[in-house]
Amino acid sequence: RVLTEVTHNLTIAGSTSITSLTGLAGLMKVGGNLRLISLPHVTTLAPLSALSYGGLDVEVMDGLTSLSGLRPAPATMTGGIGVVNNRNLLSATIFRNVTSIDGALDIRGNPLFTDLNDLGLVTHVGGNVAIGGTGLTTIARLASLQSIDGDLRLMVNDLDGLSTFELPALTIVGGDLPTDVTRFGSTPTQTSVLTIRFAALTNIIGGVIGEGHNNRTVRPFDLILPALQTVGQTAGAVNIDGTPGLRNLTVAALNTAAVVNVDNDPDLEAVVIGSVSTASTFNIDGNPSLKSIQVNGVFQVDGTLNIDGNASLVSIHFGGPIQIGETMNIDGNRSLLSIQFSGGTVGGTANIDNNALLSSLTGPLSSVGGTLNVDHNPKLSNQAAMAWAAAISAAGGKNIKDNGTP
Repeated sequence: RVLTEVTHNLTIAGSTSITSLTGLAGLMKVGGNLRLISLPHVTTLAPLSALSYGGLDVEVMDGLTSLSGLRPAPATMTGGIGVVNNRNLLSATIFRNVTSIDGALDIRGNPLFTDLNDLGLVTHVGGNVAIGGTGLTTIARLASLQSIDGDLRLMVNDLDGLSTFELPALTIVGGDLPTDVTRFGSTPTQTSVLTIRFAALTNIIGGVIGEGHNNRTVRPFDLILPALQTVGQTAGAVNIDGTPGLRNLTVAALNTAAVVNVDNDPDLEAVVIGSVSTASTFNIDGNPSLKSIQVNGVFQVDGTLNIDGNASLVSIHFGGPIQIGETMNIDGNRSLLSIQFSGGTVGGTANIDNNALLSSLTGPLSSVGGTLNVDHNPKLSNQAAMAWAAAISAAGGKNIKDNGTP
């Protein structure tokens, strides 16, 4: 009996004895994903020329140079597209009519792909997106991609041929934006900075920007999100946390109901934020290379602000008023030279202490609801600290001591 239809997914994988797919010539439809994996002696997909499919995964198919034996994919794919680790594959022209993908889009590890022109009409992906490829020299034709319901994962160590990575039409990522991809085992050969810019991205619903917690080497990259408005939609955490390679982070706004953690990013040098609004705590802690923090607009944190233990931090500049609902802690930043405020209030205690090189404390604050503590900053004179604090109303009093002399 001839197999003519498979309702869901069909996987053919891991056989060196299969040299041809002629035995499937009668197959007319796969309702889910057709998955062809590790069939090194298959050199053509022509026997499947009559097949319609909901999605397609072609992975480690080193005998293929083309997917053209298959019929062109439909405009709307009910499954996903995966083209992964095919060392001799030159292109994927069968996807040129695709505008929407209900499943995932995974394009990586195809060293002979120089562009993604075959995906130039795609506007929406319903699952996760992963993009990488050492041979890529342009992704300009991905300019139509507007929305991703899942994660957008960038293979930073696998983009040697690119100096910039831009998706100019992308407005929403329904999941996370992870960028540390060393879990896939790649090691960077390119040491120049990769600029990742999403000019229209306004929402990252998941809440993770970058991820890491490992010691592997990652190509340095700058992440620029000039239109970002909202990160996270639940009271969990927005994590820009433990991300090797991330050098500069620029965002228009961080508006979220969640805790914000910018922590333990080993290569992070600068954070520039248009404005901040969060109903919880904001932490910038333990970033050993961080040199500057700049907020250009209102900095509103209903909970606590912690800027602690950033060994190389030199300057903190609040270009707009701060509105801290509870405690503000700026302490233990051993290289910090200056803090500039531009007005605002702290609802609880304000602590500026144990910053070994702090010598400049400028700009107004209106009030502190608890105690104002400025202490153990040996390069900041008590006289200068008291002069700065003179106009601040502190309901719990002012504790200015053990700084420098006079």
